Amino acid sequence: MKAWKKIVLGISLSFMCLFTSVGYAGVSSMLSITGDATAQPPNAIFIFGISNVRTSGTTVTTTPTNIGYPSTKVLSEVTFSSRGSSITFDALVVNGTQFDQYFDVVEEYAEMEGVEGAFSYANVDWSVSVPQGTMLAPGHKMTFTVTLTYNGWNSNQSRKMLHELDFVLNSGDLTEAVSKDVTDKFADVLNNKLEEDITYTLNGTQITVDKDATYQEIRDHMEDDRTGNYIGNLNGSDADDKALLTALFEGALTFTVGNEEVPITVMVKEKNVYGSTENDVENDMVLYITADDLSARNTYVPVYAAVFSKNASGEWERVGEIFSGEAQTNSYSGWYGSGSFNTETWRSTQIYYNAAIRSDIEAIMDAYKAQAN
Repeated sequence: MKAWKKIVLGISLSFMCLFTSVGYAGVSSMLSITGDATAQPPNAIFIFGISNVRTSGTTVTTTPTNIGYPSTKVLSEVTFSSRGSSITFDALVVNGTQFDQYFDVVEEYAEMEGVEGAFSYANVDWSVSVPQGTMLAPGHKMTFTVTLTYNGWNSNQSRKMLHELDFVLNSGDLTEAVSKDVTDKFADVLNNKLEEDITYTLNGTQITVDKDATYQEIRDHMEDDRTGNYIGNLNGSDADDKALLTALFEGALTFTVGNEEVPITVMVKEKNVYGSTENDVENDMVLYITADDLSARNTYVPVYAAVFSKNASGEWERVGEIFSGEAQTNSYSGWYGSGSFNTETWRSTQIYYNAAIRSDIEAIMDAYKAQAN
């Protein structure tokens, strides 16, 4: 699976993008089937059409065509007569998602299911009229002029190519979009409100966790972890931790984005942020959520946090908001590395104000920051 940040976004779980005709002139149209229906653009970023094909010293066998709609893939087959031969075309890209998309690079494929033969890119350079990092806003469209140039010295070189214009999504946008689903699910996990018992694999053996013992199962995993009172599905975490969390969240940690599966990374930690301790047991749970790939070393990445505490009735509930913040990347065990993040470096990137009285959110944030320091 390609890295999440390179994929075409199209969340299809609880987020349904609502489209209007504004910004989609020429894209959407009215249909009459057995009543009134509107043909809406797909919830994806895609090439609406390719036009204005120009060649220089190039014979075209297959005109550049957008393939796999909705996608940003372009299939072409040409013969370059000599060094410097080229083909240029305009691709109209539409952002049908609810998020800003940023142009990144042009991908090259070795093969594609359903398309015969392999693709070759030897001595072929690509260039795009739009600079890397250009933002395409939701509902907007933009023309990308793509040029493929042969830089080799042989003559009459045939190339069958499948290129894709890749776009990156701000990881904070994706995390914020899915955070509520994850935190709502976590409340159900803590309160044992799962529909059925959970089954997962432990050391090759299938284990079933009675739904009434869910909270204790999380505690047991935390106590076994060498890094102390947290579990996660991060790189470097114990395979059993990952298996348990994946089973408990019942799919809420993987989102279908376009045709790709995007993993959401979480870390669950006991921390006395809002409640109290009893018999030296922490009564709060903090759920950290990120959609960042965490591959960068020793940098700060977007990490959202939600605090859960027991109310007077003994029910776990989320206290306050989902807090926007960031944490430093490192290894799961706390040493410098990558693939995880250090919860003790988590810091808020959003300030909460209340002119009349101190809000619960402010109190929680102050308490959390005081402990982190």
